[in-house]
Amino acid sequence: MPFKKILRAAYDYEAAAEDELNFNEGEILGVIGDEDGEDGWYYGCKILTEPETNGFIPTTYCEEVIN
Repeated sequence: MPFKKILRAAYDYEAAAEDELNFNEGEILGVIGDEDGEDGWYYGCKILTEPETNGFIPTTYCEEVIN
């Protein structure tokens, strides 16, 4: 699956809604949806641990590794 961006989680995040993704600091995340995050969210997955599970990722909880 081609990713639009690769992110690293800067902080732990516990999903507040069913369509959000839980992740831990340091996890690598792949953006598969809204790549610019203009609304404060990306849509993606955990590349290494749960690539089949997708959800929204808050932009303020991650840093860009590859664009």
